[in-house]
Amino acid sequence: MLGRHGEEEWERTVEYFGGRCAYTDAAILPPVRATSARQAPNVLPIALDPADESAFKEALLRTKEAWLVVTYQDGRRELRHWNASKMTAGSKVIVNIRSRPQFRAGTWQRLKIVSVLATIEPPHPKAD
Repeated sequence: MLGRHGEEEWERTVEYFGGRCAYTDAAILPPVRATSARQAPNVLPIALDPADESAFKEALLRTKEAWLVVTYQDGRRELRHWNASKMTAGSKVIVNIRSRPQFRAGTWQRLKIVSVLATIEPPHPKAD
C-alpha cells in the first residue's frame, strides 16, 4: 500500500526521479558528492526534515508516510518510500529507521551508505 499518494502518483514520482529498482521500490536520484561528516564512523548519519524530531514525528503520524533519501559513497542517491502506518506516538523515529536491515551496524558499511535523510515531502531533484 502506498498511502495517500496511491500507486499512480508513486509511478509518476518514480518516473520523475528517473527510474526504480524493481526489488526495492527505490527511485534513483541524481548523484551527489559525498561529504565527510564529523560523526563516529560506526554510527550512520540520519537527518530528518523537518529537523526537529517531535515535529517530524507529528507530521509522520498525520501522513503515515515519508521518504528516505539514501546516499552512497560513490554519490548515488536512492529515494525509498516509507510506509509508516504502524508508527505510534510512542515510536522512536531514529530507532525505527536504524532497525531497517540495510541500516543496521555492519550492513550499511558493507553497502557503502554514507547518510540517510528522512523527509515528509518527496524531495525534488535540483535544477542544473
